[in-house]
Amino acid sequence: MTDQSSLIRTDSPLARERHVVQFYESEDALCAAAAKSVARRARMGQAILLLASGAHRAMIVEELRANGIDPNRCEFVDARELLAACTAGGSLDEDRLRQDLYRIVTAAVKSAESVTVYGELVDMLIAGAHGAAALRLEDLWNELIQVHPISLLCSHALAHFHGAGGGSLLDEVCRRHDGVNPVA
Repeated sequence: MTDQSSLIRTDSPLARERHVVQFYESEDALCAAAAKSVARRARMGQAILLLASGAHRAMIVEELRANGIDPNRCEFVDARELLAACTAGGSLDEDRLRQDLYRIVTAAVKSAESVTVYGELVDMLIAGAHGAAALRLEDLWNELIQVHPISLLCSHALAHFHGAGGGSLLDEVCRRHDGVNPVA
């Protein structure tokens, strides 16, 4: 497996690290790290958009409260439902997902000067053995970052990168981010 510290891009044109990945081994640790990051951004006045699974949403809400943030300040989109709505016959309709994400992000940006997005969509694609689609979605996020005043925190379970091809997929995921957080 690749050493994550060697994949942190210091030459990024987006010096503020607008697209960061958080790898995790424990869901509890992930939700605590995500909530801490989101809470910090909320305290800076950013709007918060969470694209998370229902289980993670509940854990993140609990952690946000523990960090002094009212979860009602956040907009939640169920990541599993969004992916299901963009899947037909077992295949991801990438054009529909692109349209839905542009719509969701554009609406969030209208409500604030800048928006922090927490997302689990790519991880769900990787978990479902859709590595190529996951990388295209990372590219789409990078397009959205260029168009909208958003920053994005992605989360990925390290377990999804074990096995054949996992190391090269991990490398590609890291290359599509401006920063890689330590494993939670």
